[in-house]
Amino acid sequence: MVAFLHTSSSHIKRFDLLLSQNNIQTPVTHFVNEELLQSALTDGKVDLEGFHDQINRIKEKGFLSIVCTCSTYGVEADKLEGVERIDRPAVEYLLQNYKKIVVAFTANATKVSTLTLFKEVSDSLGMVSHIEFCDCSAAWAHFENGNMEAYELAIADFIKSVAEEADAVFLAQASMEGAKKYLTTLNIEIVSSALLGVRYFLK
Repeated sequence: MVAFLHTSSSHIKRFDLLLSQNNIQTPVTHFVNEELLQSALTDGKVDLEGFHDQINRIKEKGFLSIVCTCSTYGVEADKLEGVERIDRPAVEYLLQNYKKIVVAFTANATKVSTLTLFKEVSDSLGMVSHIEFCDCSAAWAHFENGNMEAYELAIADFIKSVAEEADAVFLAQASMEGAKKYLTTLNIEIVSSALLGVRYFLK
């Protein structure tokens, strides 16, 4: 059994769709704790106690494999046995294939966690890439208001403005997955943490 830990209830539909589209039959149970992300957004710091308590509650239900879909808590997920971070497969793929990578994010709390992962994976693989960030945080208000179309369109606009600088663009948060449909005219690869994570951990 595999458990997904989300920090937004909207991720349940998003990940179920990815599972269906990729013909993945592995049973998945979704857990949601929106307070974890709200804490990080408000204070700029992750709620370590709350995160560990949530992981322990999931393990108590018998789940030995947990995938954390919130990149903000990726560093903490790496410290715990049986917990994987959704964005690691995408970062490994990007470093193995591209030299100029733009990392797009909408939650500022994600930036440090993602940069830490790139450095860790780069050191372990011996692969060096030039990383630039695309700050799409102005789009976050649309996500909070539940307007996903406006959220995804705003992300796409930000990415289009920097795409010429990159060999590939990384959508660092699972919530950004839908922006890809507005970026099909770009001649570079748009990589999402959600898609590659689902394929790696469940297929």
